[in-house]
Amino acid sequence: MARTSVAERLAKTLQLAGVKRIWGATDDSLNPIVGRVIGMIAGAAVAVDQYNQTIVHALKDSSDQIVTFQSFDPQRAATQRSVTVARKSYDLESTGFKSVLADYLSVLTAETQLPRAQHDAAAKTIREAAR
Repeated sequence: MARTSVAERLAKTLQLAGVKRIWGATDDSLNPIVGRVIGMIAGAAVAVDQYNQTIVHALKDSSDQIVTFQSFDPQRAATQRSVTVARKSYDLESTGFKSVLADYLSVLTAETQLPRAQHDAAAKTIREAAR
């Protein structure tokens, strides 16, 4: 077990008692006690600074995640519009082909756009879930 000095014990007792200031005249015999109290105060200040930095970093990380998550809404809406437009295009081309108003190439073009749009929508959803 490490040995503690009288100065360390007294400084720790004062700290536990909640003493914030010590007033009095000192001489060389009290220097170890005064030095230890000053060291404890400085150590506490460093700990508070580290704690504050941790809080600031946590808040920044949380803010970044919220902004990232909010950016998904417009992307999701644009992807859904793309799927809706591709579906309408396919339906129109398919209906036109059935009534002999469109050629089969137009139907095939519209038919390939719909799965591509659906695939893009699913891929974006998977990327969002992965974040």
